[in-house]
Amino acid sequence: DASGARHALRFREALDEHFRTQRGLAFYADRLGVSETHLNRIARTHFGASALGFINRRVVLEAARDLTFTAMSVKEIAFSLGFDDP
Repeated sequence: DASGARHALRFREALDEHFRTQRGLAFYADRLGVSETHLNRIARTHFGASALGFINRRVVLEAARDLTFTAMSVKEIAFSLGFDDP
C-alpha cells in the first residue's frame, strides 16, 4: 500500500538522521504520526524486521562501517553511537 511505503521511507529517513541519539520506538512513531504497533507492522512489511530490530540493524551497520573505515577505537565508536559503556 502506498501509505505504508511512504511511512517506511519516512521511517528510514528519520532513522538515518537520528539513530545516534534516538533508539526508542515512541520517538519514530511520533515523528510519523502512527502508533508503535503500526510502525512495527510497517517495518515488518517493508524491512523484514520489527521496528526495534530495524533500528538495531542501523546502529550495528554504522558500528561496522566505523570499525572498517576509521581509526576509531571500539570505545570511541560506542560513545559516538550513544552508548555509555563500550
